[in-house]
Amino acid sequence: VSDYAHHPTAIRETMKAARETYPDRRLVLVYQPHQHSRTKHLFSDFVEALNNAADLVIVSEIYAVKGRMEDRDVSSRDIVHEVRRYGGAEVRRIEYGGDLKETKRVVLEQIKPGDVVIFMGAGDIDNLARELCQTH
Repeated sequence: VSDYAHHPTAIRETMKAARETYPDRRLVLVYQPHQHSRTKHLFSDFVEALNNAADLVIVSEIYAVKGRMEDRDVSSRDIVHEVRRYGGAEVRRIEYGGDLKETKRVVLEQIKPGDVVIFMGAGDIDNLARELCQTH
């Protein structure tokens, strides 16, 4: 599944619907934050939305909008770290994916037959979803 959601509220609602639609399946969320400034501004909301969003969450590096000068003092690695800290023992599992090439490697290592894999974000994460669907 590829979904354009890139706001914390949309992440929560999409994953809630996925859980209702696939109650007996393992959900894997592959999320790419969109814009450093948005991620920094909504950081706490993203941490809350991604905490227990799926059985496995893989967060790729933030999509940087071309031609836009942004303060890049926040990383997806920070989100992963904070979700682990925020969720404590309750967090299911969250991994840092890095760039899309590395995220692809992590996804292929982690997914299992029967998983529902949801790629989410407004950047180029959809390209990865399409590539993996064509090759697997």
